[in-house]
Amino acid sequence: MDALEVEHLCSQLYGGGGGSDQLRTVSQRLETFVNQPNCLSQCRVLLDRALTPYTQFFGATTLIKYFNRSSNQPLISFTERFELRTYILEYLYKHNRSLTPFVLAELVKLYARLTKNSWFDLSPNTTNLNNEIYPFQTFTDDLLKFQIDPPHFSVALQLLVAILSEMSVPNDEETSARAFSKHRKICISFRDTKLLDIYLFACQYLRDVIINQKKALGLSTEFNNYPKTITSVQLQADYYLVVEKLLSLALACLTYDFLGK
Repeated sequence: MDALEVEHLCSQLYGGGGGSDQLRTVSQRLETFVNQPNCLSQCRVLLDRALTPYTQFFGATTLIKYFNRSSNQPLISFTERFELRTYILEYLYKHNRSLTPFVLAELVKLYARLTKNSWFDLSPNTTNLNNEIYPFQTFTDDLLKFQIDPPHFSVALQLLVAILSEMSVPNDEETSARAFSKHRKICISFRDTKLLDIYLFACQYLRDVIINQKKALGLSTEFNNYPKTITSVQLQADYYLVVEKLLSLALACLTYDFLGK
């Protein structure tokens, strides 16, 4: 199937209007897409050329299915996975303002899934065992450029919340004893190396956002005199989204599975 055909089928499947038999046929045809040998590159083509959010959604969900199917076999090389992660970040950075919520959610989920399943993968360039490099553990550095404005920053926070959820709770593919053992090892590693820093970041940034808004309004920045409700600070509309995401991030840290059960 080429990109235009997939576009048409996605509009039929997700756009509604067809009969049950027709939708079943369309769904079956689209399900075969994940089995294509060039699925990885074709999904990127779909995302780049998509005319509707339905095609973007299909491209993102198919990538998740493809990665899940390959998680127990070395079908996707380290380079392919790392390039895909970089591609997702660039895509979110460039298109985040135009993405519908359901497409954004799938792309964020894909990034989190890649980060978790590749957590202990060493860079192919690592030659010194005393200087181990785990590129997928540097996700916080990758999100720095998203701090240019509230809409971009809210995407970075959504990525962090998704990573916390992915690390804390086994996903639907982690049902075997071996997969759960890997999950628990990653869960504990993330807890010991990243969790506290992310929580402190959320708290500090939340404080900074509120102080900056109070300064702009000529209010006292002393927290002893801080109004009891955030709405009384009259945050700008787009900053409400940032505050909401920061609170969600802090809550995700506090509700993390500290024992990796």
